[in-house]
Amino acid sequence: MSTTTISLSMTSTSCQCPQCGFNLENQSAIALDAQNQIDDLQAQVRLLNQKATAAVDKWADYEDEIQALRAQAQQQTQAQLQPQPSSPQREQRSDSPSRFSGYLPVQNRLSSFLTSRKSTPNLAQAQAQSQPPPSPSAVELTAALTREQALRQAAEGKLDEASGELEELSAQLFQQANEMVATERKARAKLEERVEVLERRDGEKRKRLERLEGAVQRIERQEQQQQRKCESRSRFTVRERGGRLVVRGIRRYVRLRTGWRFRRRKTYSHSQTRNTDMGETSNYYPSRFRHPHIPPPDLLDHLPSLPLKTPDFELWINELWHDFLIEPTPYLVASTITYLGFILLVGQYWEVMWKVEWFLVKLFVPWDDESGF
Repeated sequence: MSTTTISLSMTSTSCQCPQCGFNLENQSAIALDAQNQIDDLQAQVRLLNQKATAAVDKWADYEDEIQALRAQAQQQTQAQLQPQPSSPQREQRSDSPSRFSGYLPVQNRLSSFLTSRKSTPNLAQAQAQSQPPPSPSAVELTAALTREQALRQAAEGKLDEASGELEELSAQLFQQANEMVATERKARAKLEERVEVLERRDGEKRKRLERLEGAVQRIERQEQQQQRKCESRSRFTVRERGGRLVVRGIRRYVRLRTGWRFRRRKTYSHSQTRNTDMGETSNYYPSRFRHPHIPPPDLLDHLPSLPLKTPDFELWINELWHDFLIEPTPYLVASTITYLGFILLVGQYWEVMWKVEWFLVKLFVPWDDESGF
């Protein structure tokens, strides 16, 4: 088989795009790769052609061997069926195969072609005339053949029976396996359902226990609060020189105990009104001095006093805080609620407020597209 090789040669010149000026890749490497692939493919084609020719030669040799074996088998059968000739004829017949062994394939083909052209009655008559009477060896061969056929049929029958039994056993095994798998799945499903029920009950029990623990804790807290209240009531008693003054309650006690912190700097007057202005912090008086049933501040001179070294704003805030805890006025409550509500609104809707402020800024501030303002 003749093969042709294709050689590609390209110049390694790079060209540029006239519009953008981009350098195109060199195609020499691509051409070399293509040439190498072509060479590889051609080598593979040559190898395959050699293998094909070798296979054809082997096939022809096998056909020749088969034809030679067939010719030898035919000669052996003819020699067994025909009577034994004399010695010179036997020598001539023994020499004839060696002479014409090379022409056996051609003779077999011609004989097969000629016999196919003959008519069936003539062929039957010729066979009847040419066949000699059967010899004892042929009878033995036929008997052996029949015996072998019978044995073969018996073996085939046993094989069929064994295969049928094997199929039945395999079917039974598969059926049993399927039944076992089904039972296992049912048992597993029941176990899973049981586990789910137990887990649900366990969760309900845990919730009940948590509720009971919470109730017990609430009861304990209530008991502790009651004990504290009892202790505070028994503890908050004030004794004085002129007699026994029993005062119960946290508010009154705090009023009495915190009065010494804010000494009046002016003459005490019941007509003076309460003012929470930062400028009037020095003139601010606790609420206890407005009540007529509480003794005047001279009776509390025995209590300790400390100099005031804190700024006015801290004093003002501290007094407001004490007043809110001890005696909250409607003004203080309303202002506290307003401040807290404003803080909560700002924390909840700060995005909306920011958008509204940005819209107002855009609306009232002159806007410049180039500079941004």
